[in-house]
Amino acid sequence: MIFLIPIGDDNPVERPPYANTAIIAINMLVFLCLGFRLDYVAFVKTYALIPELFRPYTFVTHMFFHGDPFHLLGNMLFLGVLGKNVEDRVGHLGYIAFYLMAGLVACGLHIAIASITGGGKVPMIGASGAVAGIMAAYAAFFPRNQIKFFYWVLFVFFGTFYIASAWALGFWFVLQLGTSFLSLHAGEATGVAYWAHVGGFGAGLLVALVFNRVVPRDELERSLALYFARGRADRAIDRYERFRKKFPWRTLSPILQHEIAEAYEQRADMPRAIEAYELFLKAHPDDAQASATQEKLDSLHGTAPAPIFLQESDATAAVETPREVPDGASVAAGSAALNVADLALSLGRQHFREKNWDGAIEQFRKVVENEPYSVEGYAYLGAALYQKGLFPEAIQATRQAIEVGGETAVAYNNLALAYLANAQLEEAADAWRRALSLDRHNKVARNALRRLGGRRR
Repeated sequence: MIFLIPIGDDNPVERPPYANTAIIAINMLVFLCLGFRLDYVAFVKTYALIPELFRPYTFVTHMFFHGDPFHLLGNMLFLGVLGKNVEDRVGHLGYIAFYLMAGLVACGLHIAIASITGGGKVPMIGASGAVAGIMAAYAAFFPRNQIKFFYWVLFVFFGTFYIASAWALGFWFVLQLGTSFLSLHAGEATGVAYWAHVGGFGAGLLVALVFNRVVPRDELERSLALYFARGRADRAIDRYERFRKKFPWRTLSPILQHEIAEAYEQRADMPRAIEAYELFLKAHPDDAQASATQEKLDSLHGTAPAPIFLQESDATAAVETPREVPDGASVAAGSAALNVADLALSLGRQHFREKNWDGAIEQFRKVVENEPYSVEGYAYLGAALYQKGLFPEAIQATRQAIEVGGETAVAYNNLALAYLANAQLEEAADAWRRALSLDRHNKVARNALRRLGGRRR
């Protein structure tokens, strides 16, 4: 026995799904208040849709009655996962109208088929026709969005997986359509109103496709922008990576492509950061950020796959933190030392971009000699020593960067790479564990630990 249950998707919403929540709440309340009463059958006969009886109010009321808890939960699960995004796309009132329209069309097709199969006296209840319309709309509005399913096989094996909505919901519709024709061929009524599912899905798909033509929108860019606005760069990257696997030629708008590249860089995932920056330059060579991006790319090419220096915000904070002037030193002498350190840092960066490792090492040594609390100086020095192949010294410089205030996931990634190059596997594993503790989304650390087999000292 196999269970497949939708539990989420990768598409954020801009506005709260008031209408969808209200519809789910009404369905739940009706069943909780009436479903366990002894006279529930009487309520069903009163409010269910019976094709032979023309009772206009039942075209709506039947949508809020269900046969049992599993019937109710199945419909509400799909509505809860998919409905919020459809409502976000068409608006609160538009969603209510859309939901009722799909349910009404489902009724019409069911009545027409019932007159052929002889099921005109069988009551029909449930929101399945309307929910099918919402499912179709979701597939039309967001065909490439990933729906997350929970699977449970033989009550033993379980887990989750993602699948594109167009495939998942399209497969569901094909099953409903095939079963509907089989029931029609048999010439008899069944216990499930499959044709209502077909009618609701078809109506929802048609209206959604028309709506897409009238009100077009790029859902990928919209969802990525929402994730970045909410500080969820991890979710934005996950969404972007799933899309890139299927559409590797696709490039985002300049702002979003640059944000994706920066997000990779902040996670110390340099190969993907370089790829994202290169895509930016290829697609938007005349953008205002193109020149700065090229400089950034040159710098990253100089360090990948070597460790990357700390984020600019960390370095700036470290430089701006007041330090005690050594005993006997004057303020003027301290200012002169800082000026020497600033000049050496600038020259060191230039050598670093040009891959002149000897020159970079010389300048960054001057930085830390004149400003012994420079996080950026020690981090750059460690990276340059790494590129030169001086791994023990690179380890020492990177550890010093951490000790003077640069304790970040990026710094521990750098330290781990230096340990690894120096054949200190257990120390590398410890550093990557520390990086992962500071940033649980650090894929570099997670993948490295997996390759090292979780070594411990």
